[in-house]
Amino acid sequence: MLPLLIIGSSLIPGVLILFLRENQLAMRTFLNLFGAVAKVGLIAWVFAGYLRGEVYAFVFQLAPGLEFALRVDQLGLFFATLSGVLWLITTLYAIGYLEGGKHRRRFFAFFSFCITAATGIALSGNVITFFIF
Repeated sequence: MLPLLIIGSSLIPGVLILFLRENQLAMRTFLNLFGAVAKVGLIAWVFAGYLRGEVYAFVFQLAPGLEFALRVDQLGLFFATLSGVLWLITTLYAIGYLEGGKHRRRFFAFFSFCITAATGIALSGNVITFFIF
């Protein structure tokens, strides 16, 4: 389930941010930072387990012969780590940079969706999952 949690750590805050009002700065900042820190923490947990030889995968059958599959491999873990760490750094920067700007709610929601897609592509276990993300 850890690959699914890694994906959800940016997808869920993105969806929740869409339902916030533009002036709910504190909640939006909390959701952004919580999601980014949670993603980095989950990736670190998986990284440590991967180094110990553990295998992480999530497979859900959509239809006969059609699976949604997330798998952790060396290159995918590297890309997920890179995107998660960069998301945390750019979120910290963007919070200050966009202070007083328009449409911050929409920016942070779609930024979360973008990181979800990048991480989903990195952890895709098959072409169907790759195409979904």
